[in-house]
Amino acid sequence: MPYELKPTASPSYQCAEEPPSVYIYDIETSGLNQNIDQPIEICMIKLESGKEISRYCTLIQYERPLSLEIVALTSINDEMLLSGKTRKIVAQELHDFLGLCEKSPDIRICGHNLLRFDNFFLRRLFKEQLGLVINLGPFSFDTAAQFKAEKLNMHRSPGQKIERFHSKVLDIHAPGVKYNLLEAAKYYTIPIPTKVHRAEADTVMTLGIYLKQRYLISSYSE
Repeated sequence: MPYELKPTASPSYQCAEEPPSVYIYDIETSGLNQNIDQPIEICMIKLESGKEISRYCTLIQYERPLSLEIVALTSINDEMLLSGKTRKIVAQELHDFLGLCEKSPDIRICGHNLLRFDNFFLRRLFKEQLGLVINLGPFSFDTAAQFKAEKLNMHRSPGQKIERFHSKVLDIHAPGVKYNLLEAAKYYTIPIPTKVHRAEADTVMTLGIYLKQRYLISSYSE
């Protein structure tokens, strides 16, 4: 379902009156440095009761030439990014898509390795472009961490917040244990698209993985 930007010059900061939603997302970036590199593509899927409600995907303009490594990994090149949106516009559109509000800037969000990668770039995007600090930690569900936990036969303690459990799992040194997105997709028998390391394809795979793991959804409200 295509997403249309609301006709507003700046974020309204009005709370959306709707049931709690979960947002599955993936970001492709110009590199791995969370302080210097920038997002070049993002996709986000809004989920309610296990069903997709809407989808937002876009390329993002980048002022520098992409490295050969990033081009080879993502199949995104400099010419493609010319048709992308500015980071300012993307931040504004994501703000509306997420239904963020000034008094309650917490969102329920899910991604693969988002606690160690994607969330840093998303927080920085909102901070730099909108001056908005969003609190992603308390409601972050990391499918990579949950997959790793299953492989290590680790279980969350009673009352333990899911994001703390996932963060603890990711901190564990486990040589030989693979928990990347493709490994997880194979494990959960999720269809793997022809082109991977693209935001929409990776988000769809993450969604499939999350739906297999979503018996833990009740932990969000604990």
